[in-house]
Amino acid sequence: MANKLGISYVARALKPLPVGINKACKQLDVSKTEVVMVGDQLMTDIKAANSAKVRSILVQPVVNTDGWKTRFNRFFERKIMRYLQKRNPEVMKWRGEIK
Repeated sequence: MANKLGISYVARALKPLPVGINKACKQLDVSKTEVVMVGDQLMTDIKAANSAKVRSILVQPVVNTDGWKTRFNRFFERKIMRYLQKRNPEVMKWRGEIK
């Protein structure tokens, strides 16, 4: 997809490690204050952003079906989300939809 759009990407980003984000920052020659990680998984995307010390935006998944590894993660993410939503109800709420 990235090739079709003519944009660069980092293959094998190794999330939740910060490796891919750090590599992308270097490739694009941007500082971490100029970067935001947008992802739909707490345990990979958001964890990678936190590890790389960049801002993050958690979005709802686009697809209803996931691979086996993602399904495994989603099981734990539901528990984590419930906990976070109880602790920070204003911060941890979905704010809208892309239509």
